[in-house]
Amino acid sequence: MLAGFFSYDDRRIAAAFKRDDIRGVYGPQFNVFLAEEVGAAYAELLRREFPGCLPRVAVGRDARQGSVDLLLAFCRGVERAGGKALRLGLVSSEICYHAAGSRPDLDGAAMITASHNPAEYNGVKMVKRGAVPLSTAELEALRDTVLARPRPALPETLDLRADFAAAILALAGLSGKSQFGLREPLRVYVEAGNGVGAVAFRPIADELARGGQFEFLWGNDEPNGAFPNGVPNPLLDAYVKGMGRQVRATRADLGVGFDGDADRAGFVDGTGAGITCSQVLALLAPRMVAESGVSAPVVMANLCCSELLRDLFPESGAVELVSTPVGHAKIKELMRSEPYRRRVVFAGEHSGHYFYPQFHYVDSGNLTVLHLLKVAARAKAAGGSLAGLLADWRQRYVWSGEINYLFPDPAAVPAALDALAAAFAGQGERHGVRIEPDTGFWRVYRAAPGEPYAAANARPQDLKFRFAGEDGGWWFVVRPSGNEPKLRLNVEGWGTDAAARQRAGRARVARILARHGGTKVND
Repeated sequence: MLAGFFSYDDRRIAAAFKRDDIRGVYGPQFNVFLAEEVGAAYAELLRREFPGCLPRVAVGRDARQGSVDLLLAFCRGVERAGGKALRLGLVSSEICYHAAGSRPDLDGAAMITASHNPAEYNGVKMVKRGAVPLSTAELEALRDTVLARPRPALPETLDLRADFAAAILALAGLSGKSQFGLREPLRVYVEAGNGVGAVAFRPIADELARGGQFEFLWGNDEPNGAFPNGVPNPLLDAYVKGMGRQVRATRADLGVGFDGDADRAGFVDGTGAGITCSQVLALLAPRMVAESGVSAPVVMANLCCSELLRDLFPESGAVELVSTPVGHAKIKELMRSEPYRRRVVFAGEHSGHYFYPQFHYVDSGNLTVLHLLKVAARAKAAGGSLAGLLADWRQRYVWSGEINYLFPDPAAVPAALDALAAAFAGQGERHGVRIEPDTGFWRVYRAAPGEPYAAANARPQDLKFRFAGEDGGWWFVVRPSGNEPKLRLNVEGWGTDAAARQRAGRARVARILARHGGTKVND
């Protein structure tokens, strides 16, 4: 599909010109480049029809995929040819006809639409002064004009897929020659989610498969921006469960799922159970620290990550565990900052971003997959499995997943945060996020006893409470969405009766959110 947006195939262009208008599949047949050329040719037609005029054209659009970009491109074409384009915006075709038929200051009108055609189509209808339609002969003349124009040069292609694959394999210490002593290959189901995961990871997988230690099975590997099989997001329960079903059906040892742009990765074990980001961090970080050779090593995890990491890397230990704000840009800034850039070994977020100093201090889902493949291969070679490695942790640390609460009244969001702060004041530890004045970086801080909280004054408003006892505890994090009137809730229980602690804590927080108008919109 992507190639179609840059296509100048004369047969496809010609096929889009119909008897009464122009319609074709959005991308391969009718795209922004063709829309601009049609706009220019249409303006030239109007200048010939009405000698001496500088054509003024009203342009509307429907709600189809691409209609906004096509409208803007058509308008650029009109103005490139010396006309004046006026945007009608989202309208019906009849409003376009009304514009051309009722306003003497307009020489024509165009409507970006494919009418009743299937959703993947788009196109344009055009009329002249008085709402007079273009004849078939005029449409054919437009077609011939467009086909006769010289094609603009496209940017030079720079294909880095093979280079990227080689670089990522080298960073992971893997190749087609890697051996783990496996009698049968590690079967890996890869869910590309109709994003670009297969584009990046397939060359990596092909190289590894050469050695006979790995076998890769693919799902939804054809890129399709409409995401016909659901949004590829490792945080979504439906996406993880779908991977789990495929892993069980194919008898795979591991399931890997990428998000749309393949910088995040989610995982399920051979039983189909999800592997949380914190569990991935816990599986990988100790070995990375041991192999790094870094003195005073640092591991970073955002404030929604598991208590498991605090237990693996206690405050009195050799490894400094740094709690970070949510947001990949904030973590990258901290990793690059003077206190950490020589010491940080690994970092991760609860959402499936994993960060590597050796990979430009940025995130890589592909590199994380390779590191987890090594863990899974070693476990299988020893007669075990990922599920076996995770069994104890899954009992002792129980996470709710991220839960969204929608507030119809946006003003209720800070009120709900204030209510939570008041309800839990004096209980456990309160944590928040702020910019440290000495460094300018966003940091997680522990509030002093009695320190007030007011959502109106907090930037950002993220709120965490942690309650710890001798036999376990629980924590919750509530933080506002960046673009919707929503609060995102994460809860974890750990220790004795971890699942019960998580459920009870979640219920306490949920009651307060509900009293302030919040409605749960996902699990």
